[in-house]
Amino acid sequence: MAMAKQNGNSLQFGIVIFAITALLTACSSNSTTGSAASTANLTSTSALAISPSTVTLTESGIYSFTASGGSGTYTYSTSTSEGASIGSTSGYYVAPSGWTGTTTVVVSDSTGTTAIATVYVTSTSSVSPITVTGSITGTLTNCVGETGGYTNTNNWQVNGSELRTINDINYTNESPINCTGLSVAGSIPANATIVGVSIGIFLINQSAGYDNGLLQSMNLINAGATVGTVNSLNQYIPGKAATFPTFTEGGSGNTWGATLTPAIVNSSSFGFSLQTFRGMDRLFLGEASTIMPQVTIYYAQ
Repeated sequence: MAMAKQNGNSLQFGIVIFAITALLTACSSNSTTGSAASTANLTSTSALAISPSTVTLTESGIYSFTASGGSGTYTYSTSTSEGASIGSTSGYYVAPSGWTGTTTVVVSDSTGTTAIATVYVTSTSSVSPITVTGSITGTLTNCVGETGGYTNTNNWQVNGSELRTINDINYTNESPINCTGLSVAGSIPANATIVGVSIGIFLINQSAGYDNGLLQSMNLINAGATVGTVNSLNQYIPGKAATFPTFTEGGSGNTWGATLTPAIVNSSSFGFSLQTFRGMDRLFLGEASTIMPQVTIYYAQ
């Protein structure tokens, strides 16, 4: 009987061991399945790259590098020991002055992955210039007055082919006018370096002899936000006459305090905003086909 009892205990012990082994096997199998499912849900991205991979510049030469692939946002950097600089988010690179040799530009994405471009910096005295400068001019087809100003209403209204202020008896700061919809948007080469922007507008008082309106300031905009700095002008706006002058601000070499890129100036939401002060007379911003606000973009390639 004792032996029978012992055999019974052994049988029970074996059953317990078998059950534990089966449980561990099941857990291990479930763990492997869960890992495979998680891996399948990962989103793959193309490899991070920087363009161009090599470029030759003279001392103080400029170039806009562009990144593609990778994940998240891009950050650009370069060695500062030679005196080079680069916009951390724009890729706008300025070669060192008084130094020649080989250096690098590095772009990294949000995961820490990097890609490298090689920059060969040569002496300005031994290499012929390789930069071609061009410009392109277009009109801004969408001018809209913002809500605001003295009466807290939209102080600009469309009247036929013109945009004009609402007429009232008050001297007032009018709400800003934002003009976008560049007719040549998308025409600037993607590898160009933007070296200047010029804005030309047709702006008058309604009547002759009323010269007390002011063009207070102008600034570039993109996607509704200010790009660069606001230029304070405080120029008198002339009264209506036989000929109508055009205000011009900016030009070649003037980037309005911003690092401009082809992606910015090629955007349909790129343009300008202007602020005015109106006296006892309406102000008119010409929008007819011959006097629409104009933008000239200067670039190097």
